[in-house]
Parts: sequence; C-alpha cells; structure tokens
Amino acid sequence: PSNLSAVFTTWQDAQLSWIYNCSFESGYEIWVSNGSTGSYYNLITIPSDSKQYSIGSLTSQSKYSFKVRAKFKKYFSEFSNVTSIEKSVPTAPSLSAPVNAATGQSGTPTLVWNASPMADSYTLQVSTNSSFTSYIYNQSGLTAISQQITELSGSTTYYWRVSAANTLGNSSYSSVYSFTIGSVYYLNEGFESTSLPSGWVTNSSYPWITTTATYGSGARSIKSGTIPNSVSTYIYKSVTFTDSSTKQISFKYKTSSEPNYDYLNFYINGVLQTSSWSGVMTSFSTATYSFTGTGTVEFRWEYSKDNSTTAGDDAVYIDDVRVY
Repeated sequence: PSNLSAVFTTWQDAQLSWIYNCSFESGYEIWVSNGSTGSYYNLITIPSDSKQYSIGSLTSQSKYSFKVRAKFKKYFSEFSNVTSIEKSVPTAPSLSAPVNAATGQSGTPTLVWNASPMADSYTLQVSTNSSFTSYIYNQSGLTAISQQITELSGSTTYYWRVSAANTLGNSSYSSVYSFTIGSVYYLNEGFESTSLPSGWVTNSSYPWITTTATYGSGARSIKSGTIPNSVSTYIYKSVTFTDSSTKQISFKYKTSSEPNYDYLNFYINGVLQTSSWSGVMTSFSTATYSFTGTGTVEFRWEYSKDNSTTAGDDAVYIDDVRVY
C-alpha cells in the first residue's frame, strides 16, 4: 500500500486511507505505534475490500503513528509509508444558528455551532453586552453542539460566543453573534375559537361568549353576557409569574352601552384601574397597564349596569389580550 494518510475527525477518532497496489491481497493489517516505547503493534486486520478505516477511542496518548501492509495467506507486503497525527488544542468553533443579527427570536432560542474536530467539550457564553462583562448564561463542559437558553427578555438584544476545549487546553472564542428577542408574551389571546379559551372564567349566570359580530383583529372577540339592570357580569384570567419585573397588559375593548351609566371596568388583583368605559363606540380602542409582582395575578373585566335604560348592544367586547 502507498499514500497512507490519517486525520482526526473528532477528539478521539481518526480516519485512515491508502492506495492499494495489487489485486490479490486478502486483507490489510493496520499497525499503530505505542506512545511510551515507540514500537508498533498490529491494531487490527481488515478485509481486502477496505481501503480506509475509522479508528476510535484514541485517548491514551496525544500522538499516533500508523503504517499498513497487505496480506495474502501467510505472505505480507512491505509496509506503507508511516503517517502520524498529533492532537492539539482545538480551533475555535464557528457559530451556526441563529444567524448573526437575527431578529424576532423566541424567548427560548436554541443556539447551534459547528463542531471543532479536536474538541471534547465547549463553553457557551451569552450576554446583553458584546464585551461580555456580565453573563446571562456561562457554562463550560457542554458536549453537544447546541444549547437551549430559557427565560430571555422580550425586545432585547443578546450576544453569544463559544470556545472549544480538550485536555491540552482551550481554543480562543468564536466570533461574536447577536440575536434579538421579539415580544415575549406571558399571555397572548385573540379569542379565535368558538368557545372560551382554557383558563378563562366567567360567571355562570351571565356568561361571556365568543362572537363574530365585531372584533379588534382576526374574526372573533368576546362579548359580555346578557344582564338585567343593576347587575354585573365578569370574566377573568389568572397568570402566574416567577419574577418580579415590571410587566404590561394590553387589550382591545369596545363598549356598546348607555353612556355614563353602564360601564366596562378592568381590575388587576381586585384593584379597579384608572379608566372605566361606556357609550356606543364604533371601533375598538386599546388600553395598556403596567404592574409588578410574583405569583398569581388575576386580570378581570366586568360589565356593570345601573337601574334603568339601555343603549347600543347593551354589551361590551374584549379582544387581543396580551401580557408581556
């Protein structure tokens, strides 16, 4: 055999290939050097139809030398040329996904990079600044070439980089990529189903319903239940939060009621917010409120009537509820 070559494909695996120069060999012997003594031993004998071989578990030493000879019955060819490969500190990985400067990413993106052939582990760093003076995520010893990051903030740009490592040392860091998270919604409901979404609670006597009669977007909204005078009807949704950051709720509303008497009211944890609405509106408007706190927060909408007179549909409508 001639032109024997070898290359590491991973930290512990190598690929050997050679040119065969006869047509009647019955197999090949692959010999490898012993790192401590420099002597060679027969690693494996393979069939004659193989002109390359993948060797695994090369973990005992950093440098390996190989030679190959052909076999026919009890006869052997001369050995091929000797080829050597030596482990080194891995090169920096290249980043793959999301692409650099990607926008509109989810709040739980999976970061992907390309393998560095000499690496047996990786360090991933994620920061809100390109100098990496602080970290959102900083983890070494990763053996996969992807990692999901969770609980990132909406409308925020993040920077990330990866280095590779083996027992000989660490590579430099990769190029720095950035990505921007889109709006992350804790709740995003457009009421496009024929029934109320799961977790939305309305009073059984005068239940709210979905309707196609009017809507802020899509094809449906929710409508307050039909009530007599001096009665109210409500619907609420509870959301649980694990952090105490300031958040916002926005929703679209439309009233079709007696002006200044029959009101749509909105509550956060039982506290009436600053605005109440009444009158016959021709289109939806948007309301936005800020709030803080951890644990369960209840958002409640209530339509309440006085003791006489109706106007419009005698109802109120809600659509596109978003918490972010």
